Amino acid sequence: MEDEKKLFNITEYVKDKFNDINEETKKDIKEKILLKTKSGKWSKSPLIYFSKEYTGEDIFDFLSEDLDIEVLSKEYIKKSQDKDSWKSFFTNLNVNPFFKVEEVDRYRNGIDYGHSSVSCQILHNIFTKLHKLDNNKQFKTAKKIFKNIDENWIHYQNKLIIKEYKDKIEMGRVVDTEQIECQTEFLNTLRDYEWVPTTAKQLLRPDEVYLDEESIRKYNANLPRICLDYQLKNK
Repeated sequence: MEDEKKLFNITEYVKDKFNDINEETKKDIKEKILLKTKSGKWSKSPLIYFSKEYTGEDIFDFLSEDLDIEVLSKEYIKKSQDKDSWKSFFTNLNVNPFFKVEEVDRYRNGIDYGHSSVSCQILHNIFTKLHKLDNNKQFKTAKKIFKNIDENWIHYQNKLIIKEYKDKIEMGRVVDTEQIECQTEFLNTLRDYEWVPTTAKQLLRPDEVYLDEESIRKYNANLPRICLDYQLKNK
């Protein structure tokens, strides 16, 4: 408990001084500082997600019940009641408010994939485990994930395609350079897994599901339509 108290005090001290610290030191802090999570673990900030006490959204708390996800302890704001400044500080430390999407290198594990990409490992892990949950839990989980992605689409939409420049070679010489668009691993994750909640009470791939619109219902009421508890923002 004494060590834990020291860690809290160090974090509070860094928070109060953070704006006056030079960029190199800030980078070092982001890489090394440990924060407490609701599971009781102390983890590095980029591996942690905001809990509902900071954002008002409970998706990551909910997911952490069954999946290996660490959410930020509420003890920080309980101690000072200054939620906004703590949230700003943790945002600067790269605590995640969204599903973490990050760039991955072209060369990985000794393999040349032809181009760099963008990946969302947490969603990949969730989708592979989703069907191991009981039916009610997997359906509720899928709805929460879909709502989060829909409501924060502006954050995700530019991570579906990346543009690469490729040399055009003739007779052993580069004669031109062309721009090509490549689908990211993140886009493939969203497309390839069965995770969209439907009126058929099944989880299906996005390309197997129809929007829940009157014209679709009139055409064929048995077609699987997206099933949500709110009005879809981005169609």
